[in-house]
Amino acid sequence: MRFWIIALVGFLGLAAPAAQAEWRTGIAALDLEPPYAIPLGGFGYGPRRAWPHQWFTRKDSVMFNPHEGVLDRLRVKVMHLETGEEGRISKLLFVGMDVVAAPVEMRDALAERLAPLGYDRSSIILSGTHTHSGPGALTRNPIWVLGATDVFHGKFYDWWLDQTVEAVKLARSRIEPAEIFSSRFNAVGLQRNRRAGDHVVDRTAHALLARSADGRWLGGMVNLPIHGISLSEKNMRFSGDTPGAIEAHTERLLASRSRQIGLESEPVILFMNGAEGDVSPNGFGIDGMERMGSGFAEQLDATWSTLSPLGGASIEVRDFEVKLGRPRIEARNCLEFDWIKPWLKAVKLGVRFWFPDSAPLTQVRLGGRRGITMMSWPGEPTSE
Repeated sequence: MRFWIIALVGFLGLAAPAAQAEWRTGIAALDLEPPYAIPLGGFGYGPRRAWPHQWFTRKDSVMFNPHEGVLDRLRVKVMHLETGEEGRISKLLFVGMDVVAAPVEMRDALAERLAPLGYDRSSIILSGTHTHSGPGALTRNPIWVLGATDVFHGKFYDWWLDQTVEAVKLARSRIEPAEIFSSRFNAVGLQRNRRAGDHVVDRTAHALLARSADGRWLGGMVNLPIHGISLSEKNMRFSGDTPGAIEAHTERLLASRSRQIGLESEPVILFMNGAEGDVSPNGFGIDGMERMGSGFAEQLDATWSTLSPLGGASIEVRDFEVKLGRPRIEARNCLEFDWIKPWLKAVKLGVRFWFPDSAPLTQVRLGGRRGITMMSWPGEPTSE
């Protein structure tokens, strides 16, 4: 039995003995360049933080400095998956965004916009890649506004959702019969635990890939717990960071696999992050980011023979509400000086006003008993 845990999605299942062409999928991505001078989200200090006297001098950014262009692709990616016949079609929509986090209310807003296309809230799985060089200004949560994303920008929020809807429509226009394969492997040399030593890291990587009836690799999803912080707070240009590099190199791998049988394809990969709250990449800067991406793709390629087709095509979705208890911050975890931590052991700050005491969790089963189960989890869980 396999268990995948990712910040958006986790998987459980057994490999199916034979592929079946009952699945249909459409996968697409849109490259985006925001039309506003939006700040980057993820780091709230260094060159990204504006001086107080600048807070009221700009229209699109307030406490943070605006972005200075695009380093590499900033994207919204969509994978539509469906099965069944007319009148009894089950569908599921995976949406990946190059943002530090997708606000919980965005899923509801997206469901409302996509309702005319036949989607409801339960059929939409939304995830941010957790790049720290994506756009900010997408949440009203005061903690994130002050510390990582800057003031909410309503027009940009609407524009971002409009682009997401366009990406969904593009994916739907590409729906075709496909075989769906899953795989997992042990990632080597890509991650480190920045809090508790390298032994506390989930190194299991996963892939869920789609192949057309004629053999073209269409794309899919990959999963690995890793922070998108190869680029530091000094970077002022939009970037998918390490998650984006993993997507790009995996797409090249799939395109090369298609060319090996004489076919051309333009695969799209969605990176779905895992329990990366305490996990950093092993490579930094642009070169390090690219090394992380190529390393992931090379290891996936080396384990290509482990790809297993899912069983009979079926989609089951269940939503849960998980009780987390009263949220709080312990003061000793916020300081670097070990000598003072014992004195602050009892100092705790309640943050229920900003954080909920429960969280939604979605369980998705693909392929029935011999398929995989994917578990969503909001926020930034840790490997430890």
